[in-house]
This record gives sequence, C-alpha cells and structure tokens, in this order.
Amino acid sequence: MADITKFTPYAVVKVPFLTKANTYASNNAESVYPKKEQATRERDAYRHILWQAMLANRYGEPTANFFGNMHESDLPVIGGFKQPADQRAMDLYNNRLGVELGLKAKDMKEMMDEAKRIVDSGMAKVDASEGTY
Repeated sequence: MADITKFTPYAVVKVPFLTKANTYASNNAESVYPKKEQATRERDAYRHILWQAMLANRYGEPTANFFGNMHESDLPVIGGFKQPADQRAMDLYNNRLGVELGLKAKDMKEMMDEAKRIVDSGMAKVDASEGTY
C-alpha cells in the first residue's frame, strides 16, 4: 500500500499529467473494448495497465507505484473506497503489469499495443473471482 509519508511536494507537480493519463487511459480503453460487458473486465484491466504504463514510462517505477497504490487505497476521493479486497488485488496486479510495461516501452503506441496484447492473451486479470493474485 502507498506510504503517504513519502509524498513530497514534488509529487504534486505530477498531478496534472496523472489526471491526463488517467483520462486518456479511460477513453482509450472504451474505444479498444467498446462492448458493455467488457466494461468491468477487459476494459478495466486495460485501463489500469495503460495508466500505470504511462506513469512509469514518464516518471519511473516509484511514482507509478505510489499513485497506483493510492488509487487502490481506502482513502476517500482518490482511493477505491470500500472496494472489495478481491477487486483491489486484481487492480493492483494489473497495475504491476502496467509498470513493467511502461519501464520498457519506447512510446505510446507500444504501450497501447502491448496493453491490449496483455489483456487479450489472458495475462491480465479480468475477473476478481478468479482468486488471489
């Protein structure tokens, strides 16, 4: 989980890109996985992977992990407040896949293509009832 004692004023500078990246990943996920039944499955996994890849690619692993973990925390407003534990575990798993992708990707196209490949290949977790990750 995120260690908020490591949150520095410098991290606030990253918030505009954090918001942009999240919005971009959400919008892109809707176009890649447009079917309604994919909204909480493939689309959600892709969104987590792409968002974390974008953060890791631009700011590195510690920052991506920090904001990804904060997003999945129980903190109101920024966190997945009262999110079931299995859903949180799934999201954190997919976040880790995204960070790994972002650290090695050369550009946005590669991140988008690889995020889709990860989801479509079954490497990403799309069903929280599948178990512990």
